Amino acid sequence: MKDLLVILLIGGALIFIVYLFVAILKKRPRSHWLSGMISGFLLSLLALILLGIYFPITSKESPPPTITQKPPEEPSTPAKAPLKILNTKRRYLNYANITRAVYDIAIPKDTTDAQFRAGVKKFILSEYIKKPETDGIAVHAYYPGYTLFDMPIANVIWAPDGKWENIENALDKSTYRFTFVIYDDKHKPTDKLIPLQ
Repeated sequence: MKDLLVILLIGGALIFIVYLFVAILKKRPRSHWLSGMISGFLLSLLALILLGIYFPITSKESPPPTITQKPPEEPSTPAKAPLKILNTKRRYLNYANITRAVYDIAIPKDTTDAQFRAGVKKFILSEYIKKPETDGIAVHAYYPGYTLFDMPIANVIWAPDGKWENIENALDKSTYRFTFVIYDDKHKPTDKLIPLQ
């Protein structure tokens, strides 16, 4: 249908041009060639109107179909390895029927902050289960090869409200909290443990 209308439009335009050209060359009276030009013009106009009806120039093209593409699956992230405690030394600071345990532990240098925090919490609670009469626990963390003269890389306290001085005998353990104090290489408190390469 569209092709036919285009042909009509072109044909009408050609008829209009041919009549005009012949009339000018042969110098025919205006009454003779005017009818031919009008018929060609009307034919072209009719074809143009029909084209506009069936195929509007201003009509919006339908948007391309939306293709929903499934995003590629991300590779599964392996579970974080638990904290490796290389060695442990335990001592008790007891007085007036109050039992306080202090642990010195060595951890790998590539330990992340998340591994350290989760691992130390698990370690403290497991030690408390072994000895439930303990009223408070502190952990001093070092890197391998530490000596008594080395400063810890972190201190962790499990006590009422996370304060060592609040420890008393047979306190309700629901008030106990963990307090983490982590140090940088200059032994200044910092926000998180930075693994060493």
